[in-house]
Amino acid sequence: MLHYLGFLPVIDGDFIPDDPVNLYANAADIDYIAGTNNMDGHIFASIDMPAINKDKQEVTEEDFFRLVSGLTITKGLRGAKTTFDVYTESWAQDPSQENKKKTVVDLETDILFLVPTEIALAQHRANARSAKTYTYLFSHPSRMPTYPKWVGADHADDIQYVFGKPFATPLGYRPQDRTVSKTMIAYWTNFAKTG
Repeated sequence: MLHYLGFLPVIDGDFIPDDPVNLYANAADIDYIAGTNNMDGHIFASIDMPAINKDKQEVTEEDFFRLVSGLTITKGLRGAKTTFDVYTESWAQDPSQENKKKTVVDLETDILFLVPTEIALAQHRANARSAKTYTYLFSHPSRMPTYPKWVGADHADDIQYVFGKPFATPLGYRPQDRTVSKTMIAYWTNFAKTG
């Protein structure tokens, strides 16, 4: 899935005139906010390894190593082994399928969302003059009834709360969802108003 994401920015010399890492100086006086969801990679991980959403299917060490190897091709076998060891460290204490499936999601969340966001935040901070850099981690659990109960905030789950969907369709949400939405609206509105 990683190699087929058609909605990534294109470096074409016009819309984005340079590698984005070289453009942060242009935002030296503009406040910047970027957030990730704690399980942003879940939807993508479920495509790469469908077993994570199936109670009766297991994630094995071999399955996970194959996924890690495919996502760390440029780092070679040593990089794949190191990544595998770091991500599976908790398996010795908790070898449950839930923990192994969360590990798959953590890996893809980190690769696809968390690390790129952290790089962007670091670049903004490094180039900022008067601007401030903000970040958040959204972890309100997904409301998708087909997902396992352990799934946290999946990709784009925060958007419904930022734009007030729990208020627009109140029958589909619980009171705590409206509290989360009110908080997210306040955070984003305050950022837009004052930085």
